Amino acid sequence: MLVDWGVQQAKKTNAYAGLEASADGRPVYAKYGFQQVGPLIELDCSRFGIAGIFEMANMVVPRPSASP
Repeated sequence: MLVDWGVQQAKKTNAYAGLEASADGRPVYAKYGFQQVGPLIELDCSRFGIAGIFEMANMVVPRPSASP
């Protein structure tokens, strides 16, 4: 899967890997090592003609800590 490939590339090169996931998508990305950073972001979509609140989460793959 593309997500797994991207995570592996980030780990190989110690690059930052981050994304915004829907509340429903969080468990999928968590399987690949992403962790939520901060609280859920609530978006009021009523101005776009969509009823309800849409929740998003900022997620990152933690970088390995530096060895002493």
